[in-house]
This record gives sequence, structure tokens and C-alpha cells, in this order.
Amino acid sequence: MKEEQYIVAIGLSAGGLDALKKIIKNLEYNLNATYIIAEHHVDSSKNKLKEILSKLTKIPIHYAKDNELIKPNNIYICPSNKHITISHNKIELYHIDRENTFKPSINWLFESISKYQNKAIAIVLSGALNDGSNGILNVKLNGGMVIIQDPKTASFPMMPQNAIETNLYDFILPPKEIAFTLNKFLKLEFNIQNDKLKIINKIFEILKNDFQVDFNDYKLGTILRRIERRMVFLKINSLHTYLEYLQKHHKEKKALFDDLLIVVTSFCRNRESFKKLTQTLEDYILNSNENLKIWNIGCATGEESYSIAIIIQSILEKYNIKRKFHIFSTDISQKAIDIARIGEYPKNEVESSLPTSQIKYFEKHGDKYIISPQIREHISFANHNILEDTPLTNIDLIVCRNLLIYFKIHAQEKFFSLANYALKENGILFIGKSESFPEKSELLFKTIDSKNKIYQKINNSQPLIFPISYHISKPKNEKIAADSIINVLKENINKIFNTFIIIDNYGNILYTAGEYEKYLKIPRGKFSNNIFSFIDEELNLPLHTIISQTKSKLISINYKIRLNNDNIQYINLLSFPLNEFKKNAIGIFFIPSSNEINSQSLNKNCSEVEHELIETKQKLKHTLEELSTTNEELQTSNEELQSSNEELITTNEELRAVNESLNKTNNELNEYKTKLEIKVKQKTKEFIKEQKKREKIEKNYIKNLKKELNKKVNELRKKDILLQNEYKLARMGELLSNISHQYRQPLNRLSLNLSNIEANIDNISKEDILDCVRKSYNTINFLSETIDDFKNLFNSHKHKDIVNLYVLVENIINFIEIHKTIHNIDIKINIDKNLKIATFPNELTHILLNMIHNAKDAIMEKNPKNPYIKISAKVVDNDIIIKVKDNGGGIKNFKKLFSPYVTTKQNGVGIGLYMSKIIAKERLNAKLWAKNKKNGANFYLKVKYERNL
Repeated sequence: MKEEQYIVAIGLSAGGLDALKKIIKNLEYNLNATYIIAEHHVDSSKNKLKEILSKLTKIPIHYAKDNELIKPNNIYICPSNKHITISHNKIELYHIDRENTFKPSINWLFESISKYQNKAIAIVLSGALNDGSNGILNVKLNGGMVIIQDPKTASFPMMPQNAIETNLYDFILPPKEIAFTLNKFLKLEFNIQNDKLKIINKIFEILKNDFQVDFNDYKLGTILRRIERRMVFLKINSLHTYLEYLQKHHKEKKALFDDLLIVVTSFCRNRESFKKLTQTLEDYILNSNENLKIWNIGCATGEESYSIAIIIQSILEKYNIKRKFHIFSTDISQKAIDIARIGEYPKNEVESSLPTSQIKYFEKHGDKYIISPQIREHISFANHNILEDTPLTNIDLIVCRNLLIYFKIHAQEKFFSLANYALKENGILFIGKSESFPEKSELLFKTIDSKNKIYQKINNSQPLIFPISYHISKPKNEKIAADSIINVLKENINKIFNTFIIIDNYGNILYTAGEYEKYLKIPRGKFSNNIFSFIDEELNLPLHTIISQTKSKLISINYKIRLNNDNIQYINLLSFPLNEFKKNAIGIFFIPSSNEINSQSLNKNCSEVEHELIETKQKLKHTLEELSTTNEELQTSNEELQSSNEELITTNEELRAVNESLNKTNNELNEYKTKLEIKVKQKTKEFIKEQKKREKIEKNYIKNLKKELNKKVNELRKKDILLQNEYKLARMGELLSNISHQYRQPLNRLSLNLSNIEANIDNISKEDILDCVRKSYNTINFLSETIDDFKNLFNSHKHKDIVNLYVLVENIINFIEIHKTIHNIDIKINIDKNLKIATFPNELTHILLNMIHNAKDAIMEKNPKNPYIKISAKVVDNDIIIKVKDNGGGIKNFKKLFSPYVTTKQNGVGIGLYMSKIIAKERLNAKLWAKNKKNGANFYLKVKYERNL
């Protein structure tokens, strides 16, 4: 596999298909990543995932085959009833034997890809239960990325929610955003490779200045992947832009620092390894009578430290051994240390990681477990950088797991040298399963268990790499920061300060100068470079005193020392901080304050006795002050212990009562379980018997039901024929009603003309008679044309005519003679006199006649003060919209307007507008509608407009 290839494992269960489709659909092609999909299957015969996804992407999709070599830019789907893992770039498939296991296991898949470290990406989608939650732990431990679907977008949010509760994720995103983030992250990785290394070094400088941690010792690939994630999160594409952002925002510095530390751990991680460690510790404890000192390096949030403490406590209890032990737990992350000190963990994490026998070392509080005081008192947590700070010594067991995988080779070599130095003879080293020894460090340890990475210090071995903190004199071939300080001292005060020793805050000698041999004595046998192993016994106490008081100020004390030739000499011990040389370093200067004097001559000297008496009083006073302080602290501690003891007694009684109650409940549950199993068997037999009866009844019922359905279908067909005939008759009735409606207006007009003649028969002139005859003929012609129109109403062969719309409307107004009915009405026609339209004239006349008649009838019914009817037409795009507006008070039954038999008048039949709507739609391909406006109604007719007629 190419170095830059990523392995993307996607786990999903119930409801996850929709999310998966969105991800696959939006994934970009050729991102040089391999995708592995594990979906839980209830029914293996319904696995159609390949067919579904192939329609959404160009990326090749395959059902995975055992021992198949994976290729970049390909998608592999786990077959039904198989587990899938990836090992050495090949697919491994396992048959599923157990019914109660997840099919396939998402945890197994995630654990297998975690070996690809920062090239592994785990994605958790919708599903029930908690598959995948344990697997993402391994991915994060090895520097991989974890993306979880936002539970709000999941059909079944339990699986994403359980993964989120582990707090081991990089992103929580909806499905589409998951795809976009992958696209951006996988492309961004190649861009960063081409950027200058200077930018990365500047980022290292920023972090070192702010957090005193040098990331030059960490593998560059790991650092780059973490920076990429921050860039994707902030939506920054350029590494240079990210550097500028980092320089301006302290919160981002802290976020990047926390991300780079990869603070991830769990209880008894890799149970097989911890089982072997337990066996090793049993042998070690049984073969030793000394108290135990354990150092957990990179303890993170404390789970590993508490696991080791529980194991040791269990061993001591098992063999009834009374022995003290203490675990020094250190980590570079202060945030992780603070969490570890509290010792509080989620219920699910504790119960899923530890056996019941070890959970007794916790106290349950709601949905949390808190480590018991019995275990907590054996552990101390502290901030410590293994590559920079002074190591502990005389350690029985060092535990450092999944930290070395992030170090460069030289840093790993330095670690193993430090571990060898810190361990006592036959001390044990326990490292992570993915970690191994550099070639130069193999001679420092012998193997106890190679599979589980447990080793033992080789006695008398010398560390190959030894930090400057432990050299007694300055290395010849290495320049150190103290050069300038020493030169200044020698040039300016060489005559006085010619003998000095520089130590760290633990007393380890860092540098020596002058005739220090007068004050230091090389001890016999094994020794360390600690100053208290060398210093003259008479200087031991005063040296302790000045070192304990030296923090930020200069301390001086005058003391007598006996030299090798039985002479004595008074010297000044001068001590002050030397942080410029090394952090927390202390300079101790030996300055003679008298000549050497023969001890015998001084025995007679009273002043010497007085001087020693004063000196003794000073020491006694200092000792009494320390004893007083210690006594007060012990008093306080005693009161706290008494209080804690009372609480423990009360808690113990409560636990005993709870335990008795639980035992009783457990017995009742077992009895109930037995009875329930018997009942289930009985009910199962009864159910099978009833099922057979039911199936027989259902067969007969279905047979009879088919007969009844056929009979009903035949009856419905006959009724349908009758309904069709009735519908035809109803349509004919509607047509006849409309014809009668159309005749009523002309006939009323004929009747009105004849009534006028009859009423004025005595005074009528010849001209009036001729005018009445002419109007009567016009009315009769209109009736005749109306009859022809109805005859040809639905004739498909009828042709359109070109009509002047203004003239057509004017003729209708003249025909209706509204002025004779409503004397003061204002009728306005706002239509272009040259506007022509291609239409069926009679159909259009019929519709406009109804629109204007309705306006006239509404005005007659409401009788407004200034009645008006306004008729207008305007061209809009490719349509003509004709509007008839009145102030007749509006339409009451507006919603049912244009329905049959719904009228706007008191004595109307409700046919005119209904038929107008039908004619407009079927014949003119037009639209007819109405709106209520202030004090009246507007009727609209929209017809097609053909230009250039």
C-alpha cells in the first residue's frame, strides 16, 4: 500500500442506508482511499447494497472476498453472515457462528484498521445498540480519525449516541457533511506535503513557547494529520493561512495542543495483555518483600492507573499480603491529569471494561462510578514530560502504552534509556502491543512475553543514550546553554566563586567546577549521581536546608567541615536559582570563610564551642518549626481520617444491607425465570396448535371471500352502467337549462318591446313602430344564432374568426340596453378600438354576455348611489385579460361560484356562469375567474392572443 493511502471504515445498522447513500453519492472520485462497509444484516437474502450504491457513484464497488488485496479508490462491502477485518492490506472474512453477535462486527473492523494509525478513518452511522463504540477507542489510540453521524439526522440514534458518549471523536456531522469533510480532508493531505517545512517548525515554536513542549520529537506524519483536522474544522485550505490564524487566536493554540496529545485510554485495555501482566506481577510480588513503586507514563485520564492499582490490590488480597504500594501517574496534559484526579467515569465504560469482581473497587453514584478511597490513596497524579523532565528512580514497574508510536526513533531510544535508568534491578516494563524496541535499545531489556510486550530490565546494563541531566561533567562534544554563564562567572568572580556544583530540583548533579573533591566523597558500591550520595555527612543537613529554601532568592549559610587531614575549615554554602542554565536548576557555591585549622588546637578554644552551640540552636529551632508544622498537618489529617472512617463504616453497613436485598432479589428472579421458561414452552405448543387451526380457517375464509367479491364486482358493474346513463341524462338537463337561460334574455326583450307598443298604442308613431320591429328582428336573429351555437357547441370542425373586441363588447352593451333598466348607470369601455382576437365569436359573446348581465343584476339588486360597470382589456405577454368590474356589493357564496345551480342573484338558476366556465375551458382554451373587491366584484377572462392578425 502506498504511504498516502487512507482506510475508511463505515459501520451502520438499522436506518443507516439512507445516510450511507448520501455519503457515497457525494464522495469525490479518485481520492486515493479504500472504503470498507460493514452493515448489520437481519436477513442475509436481502443484501442488495452493491446494486443500490452502484447507481450513485463512479467508484468501483465489490462484495469483499477473503484474502483479497485491497486497492485505493475502491469500495468493499462485507458479505452477509461474515465478519470482516483488514490485515496487511488484505481482507479477512470470518464465518459468524453465534446468533447473539453483531453481524458483521463493526468493532472488529475498526480495531483492525487502527493498525494503520493516522491513515485510519472510522465512521459510525445510524443503528441500534452500541456496536462500534469500543472499536473507535483503538482508532483514536493509534492516532486515527473518528466521524459520527449527528444523532438528530439518524433514524436510529442509539449507535451514534453511544459512540459520542465515549468522547472519542473528531467530528459529529449530518451525512452530506461527512462526505464533504472526507473530500476536503483527503485532498488537503496532498497539498500539505508540498508546503515548506518552515511553517511546521514555526507552529512547533508557537506551541513550545506557550506550553513548554517540543513536538520536534514526535513523528511528522502524526503532527500533519492533526493539523489537517484543525484546518478542516476551521475551513482553512492553506497551511500559511492556518499559521496566521494560530498566531492570532490563543484558543486555537490550546485546541491544537490538546489534539496533538491524543489523550485516550481505557480500563484494562487489551484484556489478554493485562491478564499476562497480572500473572507477571503475582510472581514479582511473591518473590519480593519490598514495597512497590509503579510509574505509569502517559496516564491520560487515569483509567490505566486505576486498572493497575486494582490488579495489585486484588493480588495482595488474594494472598493475604500486607504491603504498601504506590503508583506515580504522569502525563504531559494537565487537562487529562485533572480528570484523572477526580476518578469519576461513566457507568457504561466501567461495566463494559471490567469484570464484576473488580467493579467492587468503585462507588456507584447515579450513572457514574467513582474510584473508591481504598484504591485512590495509592495513586498520585502529576504533570510530567518524559523527554524533558527528571525521571523517577528505583521503580518496580513502568507502564507506558501507546505513547511510543508517536515518537521519532531518537526519542524512543531516549525513552528506553530513561526506563532502564529508572527501574530497579529486575524491574518490569509494560508497553503497547503496537510498539517495539529500536535496534540500539534491545540490549537494555530481556523479554518476558513478546506478544503482550512485557519486558524485564537487564541488570548492570548501561543506557545507550543518557540525558545531560545525569552527566557529572560537561560532555566534550556537546555545547550546552551554561557556557556563557560559566564564562561570565570565571571572568568576573573567579577568585571567589571558583568551586561550585549545579543540581536540578531533585538533587541530581548537572555540572561541576573547581576543587569540589574536598566536599564530595565517592561512595563504595552502587550509587547514583545525586549530590546526597557524594556530599560530606556534616554538610548533608545544611545542604538540605538551603536547597529546600531556594526558590527565587539567594540563600547563604556558614558551616564547619572536617577535611581529610583532620583539619577543619569554615565555609559559606551559597545557593541561588539558575533557571538560565536549566529549568529549576540550583547553583551551590563552596566559599572558604577561614583557613584550615588543626582540630586539636581548636578543642581548647571556647569560642569554637560557643559557635557550635549557636549553630546547634539554629538547627534545633529550624527542626522545631518543621515539627510544629508537621504536627498541625498530622492533626488535620487525623481528623479527616476519623471522619472518613465514620463515613466508611456507615457506607459499609448500607452496602451490606443492599447486598442482602440484591441476593434476595436475585433468588426471586431465578425462581421467576424457571417458572417463565416452563410457561413459555407450554404457550409455544399451544400457539403452534392454534396456528394450524387458524391457517385452515383462513384458507376457507379466503375461498368464500373470493366468491363474495366476484358477486359484488358484478353488481357494481351493473350499477356503474346505470350511473353512466343517469349522468348522461343529467348533462342533457344541464344543457337544456342553459338553452332556456340563454333564451330568457332575448324573450324578455321581445316582451318589453311589445309591452311598450301596447301601452302607447294611441300615441305611437310610425317611426317608433319601425324601431320596435327592427329591434324585434335583431332579437329573433340572436335567438336563431344561439340555437345554431348550441347545435355546434362541441363541433371540433368549427373554425375561429377574427373579431374586433371593442366592437363585440359595444354590440353586447347595446343589445342588453342597460341604460333603459338603470337610468343613472355609468358604463365605461376601456379597450383598444383596434384590438383584434382570433376566437369563436358566439362562444365569446355568450361568456361576456353572462359576465355583464351578472354585473347589471347585482347593481339592480343592491341599488348603489353611483352605479357603474367598467369593461377593460389588456395584453399581458401572450394573453388578453378581459375584466368586468362593478360596484354591486360583491358575491356572497364566493367559494362555490361557477358550480352548477349556484347563483349570484335572488331568482337565478345557477346555470349561466357554470356553462360559461365550461365553454371557456373546452372551446376557447381560456380561464374564467372572479374576485371580490371593495363594494363590488371583478370577473376576469384570460384568452390566448395571437399577434399580427
